[in-house]
Amino acid sequence: MRYTFTNFGTEQGLPHANVTDLLETRSGEYWVATYGGIVRFNPKGTPSNRVVYAGETSAIAPMFTVMLPEDQDRRASAITVLLEDRNGTIWCGTQKGLSRLERTNDRVALRPVDVGIPSEYPEQASISDLLEDRHGSLWAATPSGLYRRWPVKS
Repeated sequence: MRYTFTNFGTEQGLPHANVTDLLETRSGEYWVATYGGIVRFNPKGTPSNRVVYAGETSAIAPMFTVMLPEDQDRRASAITVLLEDRNGTIWCGTQKGLSRLERTNDRVALRPVDVGIPSEYPEQASISDLLEDRHGSLWAATPSGLYRRWPVKS
């Protein structure tokens, strides 16, 4: 059996060369965590020699579509880890704390979520890992400790 590999980088439309995590959702979407934002990967899309941002109109389906937070701080765009929870929400650990992808109609936005991480020093907010436990709590590992987001009761 032979295998071949295809490499993708900034020349094909990734916003940053540092890729930190990959996620295939239960619905079959692919997401890529980079230091330049969260990227939706369309394997049938066309690579681009420039970064394509969410909301842009394009004649062709791009291979990579980048979502950035409203926060202009580069640490908020540096995605470190991805997790899809049991409800299908995509959570993003960043160098500036926790964010989630919110979908409304055809729009996708990256929104910050406060879990009480101290902000005295920038390094404290960097999330290195995320986990959802069997009770639906979301756990975030950071240099300043372990944080738990309890499930929201409906």
